[in-house]
Amino acid sequence: PVLLPFALGNGVVAGSLYLAADVLAGGPKALAQHRLFNGLVPLFGPALGATTAMLVPYTYPLCWGFVFPWDDSFQDLTMKTIFNVSTHPFVSSCLSFTGLAAGLVIHKMLEPVILGLPGWSWPSLAGSVLAVSGFGLIALYSASSRTTVPHLEDADLDDPNLKGWIW
Repeated sequence: PVLLPFALGNGVVAGSLYLAADVLAGGPKALAQHRLFNGLVPLFGPALGATTAMLVPYTYPLCWGFVFPWDDSFQDLTMKTIFNVSTHPFVSSCLSFTGLAAGLVIHKMLEPVILGLPGWSWPSLAGSVLAVSGFGLIALYSASSRTTVPHLEDADLDDPNLKGWIW
């Protein structure tokens, strides 16, 4: 659960940026046509990944408060502090290069699912990927529910402090 606020912020920022880029470009097919190096490297996946990486730290205090309303750990974390840390040359280069790499990898993985492959329409491919992912998650969580990992056994799911972040 500790990573949930960060994942939430990342998802909201990345989803918003991709939605805006898709709308402005005229859809995912038009967006995917913009490439570098004779069509080998997509332009928008890495660019949106780097942009997400630079913008998402500003969402962390809000997302932390949304997920853990009883915890004020990030209450004193101001936007100025985030700006100062994020714009430090070392941190900004780490953020931007990680975002570039993540955007490239994610773009390459999702492009066939979103656009389809020759002879296989995108709804069929996306449905297959969704079914396999769903089956994998069911297998993962059913196996994890039968483990004897101490931190899972010690969790008090009826604790009032846990209420509100997932159910």
